[in-house]
Amino acid sequence: MRRILSVEIKNRNIKILEGTRNGSSITIYKNLFLDLEPGSIDDGKIIDMDSIAETIELALKSNNIKSKNAVFIINTNSTITRTMELPVLKSKSETFSMIKNELDQLLPVDLNQYKIVFKKTDTINDDESEKGIYIAHGLPTVIYEQYIELSERLKLELFAIDLASNCLDKMAMQKLTINNESLKSGASAAFIDIGYSNISFSVVNNGKNVFSRISPNGLHDIVKNFEAAFDIGREGALREIEKLQLINIAEAMQEISKLNILEDNINIWIDEFNRYIRYYNSNNKDRQIEKIYIYGSYAKIAGLEKYLESRLNINAEEIKEISNINYKAANNKNFDVKSYLNNILSLYIDKKDINFLSDRKKKHKSKFNVGVAFMALALIAVLSITYYGYAYMVEKSSLEKNLAVMDEFINDEENIKLYNEAVEMKKKASLLQSYKNEADKLMSTIKNEDAVNTIIFEQVAAALPFGTKVNSMTIDKSSIQMQCASASRQESAQFVKNLKQVEFIDNVYIPAVVDTAEGAGVSYSYSIVCDIKDGVSNEAE
Repeated sequence: MRRILSVEIKNRNIKILEGTRNGSSITIYKNLFLDLEPGSIDDGKIIDMDSIAETIELALKSNNIKSKNAVFIINTNSTITRTMELPVLKSKSETFSMIKNELDQLLPVDLNQYKIVFKKTDTINDDESEKGIYIAHGLPTVIYEQYIELSERLKLELFAIDLASNCLDKMAMQKLTINNESLKSGASAAFIDIGYSNISFSVVNNGKNVFSRISPNGLHDIVKNFEAAFDIGREGALREIEKLQLINIAEAMQEISKLNILEDNINIWIDEFNRYIRYYNSNNKDRQIEKIYIYGSYAKIAGLEKYLESRLNINAEEIKEISNINYKAANNKNFDVKSYLNNILSLYIDKKDINFLSDRKKKHKSKFNVGVAFMALALIAVLSITYYGYAYMVEKSSLEKNLAVMDEFINDEENIKLYNEAVEMKKKASLLQSYKNEADKLMSTIKNEDAVNTIIFEQVAAALPFGTKVNSMTIDKSSIQMQCASASRQESAQFVKNLKQVEFIDNVYIPAVVDTAEGAGVSYSYSIVCDIKDGVSNEAE
């Protein structure tokens, strides 16, 4: 089994986990927590590429980590995320085009500057059609290209680039338990990842992450307030925060000033969480949030889960362990699951998972297939040359013996006379064949002369509703293809309905919306295909 590096990159730290996967089990060999200089990463964007690459490279080398297969996990608030209810289409490419077209109408951004991925989280069946609930994520291309460059500098073979929130999907897919309990089926659970610069709030329902938000109110605000109030540095502030207990305040009156600062900042977090919870619950009446799980590198505030539970009235607990994890690292006794949860889950990467590297992997696969095909052709060519060379040597002597016999046959006077007669007959046959070809062309022209008649044009024109125009039309014996534009979806539907009532048309369908047109009040551009009933296209006018 290949060892894989899971690299989660945040604004102030990088977490690296080396492990292997065997089915639903994960074996962890090494874990690293690397502090970064302030400003090296800004909301997922790499500001100092040289420093980041050097930091990771030195850490891997000093810890004797030689694995080259990697997964990158990105934490950024610059992604675009939208949930949409759209028809279910058979083709993934058609679904992607439909989602991109919908995003283009919803968002005031240039989608060409984003890498778009999507997943279907639910299916809705009604009397008319089947619809899906899709979540689309867009990662800025500039960030995507930075992580490609980082992997190349580190000489890593990337398996995936994913968002931290998407890792939570693996929890139910692999049937993992949290603190010896499975996720409750049919209920929603919130996962709160507390980081230094921000906090991620996600909701998992039926095993899928259906709601994600990132708050900028991370632990750094508390640290700064401690630094200013008590004249201590960052590390000192972190140590003081870890000493405090949010519950049983009466037992720690000497720490009341520190607790007040801590409480004030956490109450700001709770206000954010309340807004997220109310928004989600109002849109999911039958799937209310029933539990909160707390994790992350800085979720080390004693009593935090009880404090959140008392303020939010929702059962909360810290993630202390998950199932199917084996530890082989020297420091496994001190391994903190909640700090490396995203890293662990990312090791379950699968071909079916959404992945910002999907297009790149397809290109690599295509290049690999071309290379294999070229090598196969080259091998066939070499083998062919060898075979024919051997055959040539074997047959050469036999051919030389036959040459004398053939030469005698060719120079025989009777054979020369017969050859001349055959040449004359061939000329006559060629002339007759040319006459036949011209006759066939004439018959074809006569047969197809009335293939398209004026009735077709007149009845199609009569079916056009006001505000709809046909930009182009192609007709053959079996079908009519038109490129059309309408002022609304209702007019396009009316046109289809009118066409279905035309006597010589058998079936009408719209393959897909082609583009959004502009000008003259026209909003929708699409194609229509009409199947012509047998024999209609050849009737006389």
